Amino acid sequence: MAKQLLDEYMREFENRNPNLKVFNAVMHLDEATPHLHINFVPVCYGQKQGLSTRVSMKRAIQQMGFSANGKRETEIILWGNSERNALTDVLNNHHIARKIVGVFHDHKTVEEYKRYADIDIVNIALHISLKNFEQQCNGINIHAA
Repeated sequence: MAKQLLDEYMREFENRNPNLKVFNAVMHLDEATPHLHINFVPVCYGQKQGLSTRVSMKRAIQQMGFSANGKRETEIILWGNSERNALTDVLNNHHIARKIVGVFHDHKTVEEYKRYADIDIVNIALHISLKNFEQQCNGINIHAA
């Protein structure tokens, strides 16, 4: 079934993405999670300076209708979301729910990143302290009075 679903998704890839010229697509069914590797060249047209046709991922995606809405919603992020939605639609058409196996991490500001890094350091320190405490308490019998 996975082969049929991935094949269906891939058959429409170039129709959804006319500026992404696929030169290779490989389906992997021999690993834990069936998946595709799609190699393409992002092409943009109608450039005013230099060559009128160029290779540019950002411009190719822009010409396909994706516009950035700030740092958290770049053209690439919006396009990626659109492709995930396309795959979800294929699954839904076959009455299959998409299982989210990884967590998509939003881009963080420097402040947010530092705050999360600090939290990770605190969690690691607490874990180490707890392990040390458990090791120290190992073998000590505590009796209720």
